[in-house]
Amino acid sequence: MSDQPSILIVGAGAIGSFYGAILKKSGCKVSTVLRSKCDVVKANGIRITSPPGNLSFHPDHFYRDDDTPEEMPDYLLPCVKLLPSVDRAKLVRPWLGANTRLVLIENGLDIERELADAYPDNPVICCLPLSPPAA
Repeated sequence: MSDQPSILIVGAGAIGSFYGAILKKSGCKVSTVLRSKCDVVKANGIRITSPPGNLSFHPDHFYRDDDTPEEMPDYLLPCVKLLPSVDRAKLVRPWLGANTRLVLIENGLDIERELADAYPDNPVICCLPLSPPAA
């Protein structure tokens, strides 16, 4: 990993864009995979307008679903809705390198199992508790 960690966000909606802006501001190299509006984001970057304060950033690279990454990221953040129809293991496969860490910032319990089972050699970092606390 270089001095400037590379982050790839798959799904730069509200959550992905928020964390992308924070990570870019902290000095990370942040790229995005977008399903739509890639040309708009390429031209204008991503802007979040919020009463507590506005955030914005211009991703280092922009990818569409069927692109090939220029380099594999140090960290991959799949920021997609957890729906029964979404195969997250298949979704992240093209963007996952041998040394890429998966960072899950998604709602739900036991959300890491699908990706940990599919990619046992890639560390999974879950930003939610793995299970409810014991009573």
